[in-house]
Amino acid sequence: MFVGMWYHLMHMLIHRPALTYATFFPSRAEAQRAAGNFFDINIAIETSVASAKSIIRIATDACSSRAPDMKSDGGVAFFLLVGSITLLYDVLDPATTRSYARATFEVVEGAIQTLDLMQHVGPNNSKELSLDIMKFAKDALLSGADEIDWERDLTDSFPWLSNVFPEPYTGFPSLPSAPAFPSVHQGPLSGPTSSAPPPRGAPSAMVTAATDGVYYVSQWPPTSSDVIDVPDSLL
Repeated sequence: MFVGMWYHLMHMLIHRPALTYATFFPSRAEAQRAAGNFFDINIAIETSVASAKSIIRIATDACSSRAPDMKSDGGVAFFLLVGSITLLYDVLDPATTRSYARATFEVVEGAIQTLDLMQHVGPNNSKELSLDIMKFAKDALLSGADEIDWERDLTDSFPWLSNVFPEPYTGFPSLPSAPAFPSVHQGPLSGPTSSAPPPRGAPSAMVTAATDGVYYVSQWPPTSSDVIDVPDSLL
């Protein structure tokens, strides 16, 4: 299964530059004229999109029936996310029809449902990122649509498209408003200062990113009971 996903991933990435290149033009016909005979944009896009759908199909089938233990493998989330992003680039084409957009969102929705079922902390972050990307794709799609009922049609089919996070989701706790680390200088300096580094191996209680004005946020998941079901081996 992983061999199949890697195979389609290579196909998708080889041809995806045509998909991203076309987004810089009002239409794919104009993009093809600008590219000349260098490559066929439509064939490249069709190949990339077909491989993206195959990646999602293989990963979803593996997690649901063929190899349920893969739900604990964070690597599967990578394939699902990359495939979803490729399909959403395809939706941004100004010539996208309502039925084609709905069919594409159905495929990506299946990828998100698979991410939601996975028993790993990483895929849950990928799921939130996929939702944000889909909202962005919907907004970009509607901004160029002539029919005012596009949004109603999409949100009726996919109610989660109307949900908006109160703040950008990062997957990690927000930074505190006040510095959480002690100040490097507790008082006025007295006497000469030295820039010589401390002896190697000497303990230091001030080894934090605060010395450079940067604060790191731990990427370990919280261990409270109200969070996702994380396997004990990951805590």
